[in-house]
Amino acid sequence: MPFRLLLVCCEQTLSHLLRDRLAGAFNVVGTATTPDEAIATARSVEADVILFDADLWKVEAVDLIAKLSLVSAAPILALSSHAAPGSLAGVAMLESGARSVVPKGRGQLPLDLSGERGEMLVAALTRAATP
Repeated sequence: MPFRLLLVCCEQTLSHLLRDRLAGAFNVVGTATTPDEAIATARSVEADVILFDADLWKVEAVDLIAKLSLVSAAPILALSSHAAPGSLAGVAMLESGARSVVPKGRGQLPLDLSGERGEMLVAALTRAATP
């Protein structure tokens, strides 16, 4: 049975790519495109893991991660092109409640989900969702 995933992503194209790549391994039980929607959806769905795209938000990603961790027991995996694991921003995300930070690369559409990065994302989400 696939893990239940809450997808928090403000970029529609990336959201569709993530849903397509994660289909089968994860059942998307909710999506959110704004901070308020993310909080409300995290409260209302039973997710095994939350995938949070930490880029392009109009609020601090760290603040939203902290709020999400207060309203949901699901582990949060932060996806970011700006906060590599071990960086100050990455550490701040971990300290605010993210279970892990996964780099997504840089560029106009920075995430290639067909190869190694896609496999790394699925593996990281699976680890986070596994009790």
